[in-house]
Amino acid sequence: MTAAKEQEHVGDNLTLKYTAQVRYKDGNDKPVYGVAAAPIADISGASISPRALYLHTADLTVGTNGKQVYNGSPIADVKVHTGTGFKGMIPGDTLSLNITDGAFAFADAHKDMYKPIAFADIGKISLNGEDKDNYRLVKSDGTAMAEKDDSGITGEITARVLKLDGSTLIATPRAYDGTTAVTVVGGGFVGADDTTGVVTGDVGKVSLRIKAGAFVYADTKASKNANDKKQIKIGNADTLTLNGNDKGNYVRKIVDTKDTVVDKKSGVAVKGLTGIINKRKLNLNVTDLSVMAHIYDGAANVDAKVAVKSGHG
Repeated sequence: MTAAKEQEHVGDNLTLKYTAQVRYKDGNDKPVYGVAAAPIADISGASISPRALYLHTADLTVGTNGKQVYNGSPIADVKVHTGTGFKGMIPGDTLSLNITDGAFAFADAHKDMYKPIAFADIGKISLNGEDKDNYRLVKSDGTAMAEKDDSGITGEITARVLKLDGSTLIATPRAYDGTTAVTVVGGGFVGADDTTGVVTGDVGKVSLRIKAGAFVYADTKASKNANDKKQIKIGNADTLTLNGNDKGNYVRKIVDTKDTVVDKKSGVAVKGLTGIINKRKLNLNVTDLSVMAHIYDGAANVDAKVAVKSGHG
């Protein structure tokens, strides 16, 4: 006999309808097969259990191309990037994989490559679609998913970009001295690319260290007037560094005068960073001067010719 269920979907207390398959023999004792046209029995209490659907990690990725920017959180931005994200679906069924934020997590939030990813909240990994109730999602090896278990996915956390421009830097005015030296203070960061600067939890843990020679004027000439601000550029790039416990999760870049975010390197003119080189004052030293002889003309003023007798005057 063969049995057929009344429905195809998962459920309990289902009814099996049995039909009889009867073998007949003809007069030559040769078997002839036939199937009875009507059921001969119904049996209740049967069940259909959900079919295992295997998580296919090769279909999943982290962030963009396996990388996500450091944001201070270990939560991994896992999503389906190709295929369905699972294997084992019956052809013709309708299913999709739904992953919400917080489903997966790295062991820590720090920048690194090939970081293993674990299940963080399996309740945030679910199936959608007409046939979702006929399946149960399991790991790629067939075992049940459990929080903190290795998911089989790896990813990279990349450094967060901090850009530096003149909006947070101040150049101290100085007198002309024939050099390009300049003293720059400040060093707050603003966001670059798809970032928003130092993450909230790292405020006070990452700072800019400006050593002597980090910035220089583009030339040595004095400003023509008080409003004549001179362009400042990166001097020795190695003396412009990040400091603090979380500095390894960041990379500093410079906004140049073309409003382009570029790598920190010597010679890059910094957007909005300018300063003043004041004209140098020269003090007249009368002991270095002598008055040349002149003819009396009755005038109170002396139109004397002065000559430098020593020094520079």
